[in-house]
Amino acid sequence: MAITALEYLVFSSLRARNMLPPRPRVLELGQSNWYGDVSLEQLEVDIRRFVTDEARREALLAKLQNCISAGVRDRVYEIASIFWTVFADPLSYSAIDPGMPHSKYRFDLNQPVPLDEKFDVTVNIGTAEHVFNVYQFFKTSPGTSLNWSGISNPKLDALLDQTREVSSQAERKKLYSEVTKILQDELPMIFVVHPVEPKAFSPKVQGYDPVPDGMMRFKDVWLK
Repeated sequence: MAITALEYLVFSSLRARNMLPPRPRVLELGQSNWYGDVSLEQLEVDIRRFVTDEARREALLAKLQNCISAGVRDRVYEIASIFWTVFADPLSYSAIDPGMPHSKYRFDLNQPVPLDEKFDVTVNIGTAEHVFNVYQFFKTSPGTSLNWSGISNPKLDALLDQTREVSSQAERKKLYSEVTKILQDELPMIFVVHPVEPKAFSPKVQGYDPVPDGMMRFKDVWLK
């Protein structure tokens, strides 16, 4: 997903108030790119404001200038890396993203994720809504897991276990309705955007199966 003006405001505020842990190990769910609704002049101002080490500051300014010279649209991930350096100053940065060749972890978040590392900050800038395996995000999980909200609800755990045991669509709909009610009551995660994503295809397109997360998967698609 993308670093927009909203994420920029949040992280610049956290940085200004020293609310992030020092030199954190950062895990991002979905490698974010630079959206472009914040001026690069503002990013330059914040590099000068927050990066106190002169050598690092000048290196970041030079990197930003190279991105501008090469064309911003071709360097949106490099600009995002500058953003993370300025506002999080991470000891390490890792992303889970199956579609990005440079991501450290190329896992599908709808499948079990074999993480054996611990992280200080987990960031989700719009990726979790594409994950329809809610088990991974809301099941009580000791140790390292994707339950980064920390919710632990025995009734919710039992319902999520049941969703993996039944195949009847009617029963699964009933179970997930109960899961949704608990999540609405406890609010471990707040979705601030609910976009409408209409899709239109030529009649020649065959085998396309729409899924609730809104993303288009063409693995089994063919043209008649």
